[in-house]
Amino acid sequence: MTDKKSGEFWANRVRVFSAQPERLLRESDWRKPLPNVYGLEGRMKSRFEITALQATLLGVNQFRRATCFLPDEAFSLKRLHILSEQECASSIGGPTIGGKCVLGHVFVRDNFDPEIFIAILCHELLHALSYYWIDIRPKSIVTADGLKIPFFLQRRHGMLLIDPSFGTMLPHFHGLNEYATEHAAIVVRNVIARKTQLLDEGQKKILRSFVSSPPLLQFFSDLITMAVPNEKQQAAFHCVLYADYFQGTDNFLQMLEKDIPGVTEVLRRTGAKPAELFKAAEELGMTKTAEFISQHIK
Repeated sequence: MTDKKSGEFWANRVRVFSAQPERLLRESDWRKPLPNVYGLEGRMKSRFEITALQATLLGVNQFRRATCFLPDEAFSLKRLHILSEQECASSIGGPTIGGKCVLGHVFVRDNFDPEIFIAILCHELLHALSYYWIDIRPKSIVTADGLKIPFFLQRRHGMLLIDPSFGTMLPHFHGLNEYATEHAAIVVRNVIARKTQLLDEGQKKILRSFVSSPPLLQFFSDLITMAVPNEKQQAAFHCVLYADYFQGTDNFLQMLEKDIPGVTEVLRRTGAKPAELFKAAEELGMTKTAEFISQHIK
């Protein structure tokens, strides 16, 4: 999906429906300007922030090519918004929110040290460039079995899937989506740290070691190790996850389910918070993992 003015790819699949009797009007031909749902442009970006975006995009594209053999993506400066702490608190989720990606736009708080800014930008830019599928209707509808479908339905974003076949509009695989994003971001941060002139050696060290959620990484790393003990096979397993993340496929989940029967249902309702990961670890019999995660529950 492209924006006519910039030619940027911002959504992989957009389905537009008519009113009832509902029918599909068109697919993959939506040509509207990129919507900024918060209406926040943010302050003028500094030379550092502009260069940081360019370096991060180069790192993400290198990662895409190396792991999935996918072509490079574009991301314009207009889609990056630097917000004050007050704007974050009042608009995008509270004063502790460091960054957020919504409908192809990336919002980052402006009071970070340079290495932390890049670390957060890596995570949010990956969200922005992951597979995106939305359905648009003239108004919300209620199906014959009483399921309410909103007029704007985000069907998929990376590994996060919203599927009416489950009989609910709640998000599914949120934890897996955040893991895929952060695990990829760790690789990209290391790529940037090797090449950038924006940071000194101390800042590069911090960037390389940055992890948004140790419990999240521990849970899924242990889960993949349980499914695939061989380290070389784990790397290939992750490449399948990344391909699903960028292309909207589900091969990783199918492989994981084959190795650990019943895991898909557990992950479907597992978020990214420590308490949610702890519960999932207990369900899956991951005792040591659960003990580690419990130390991070507030």
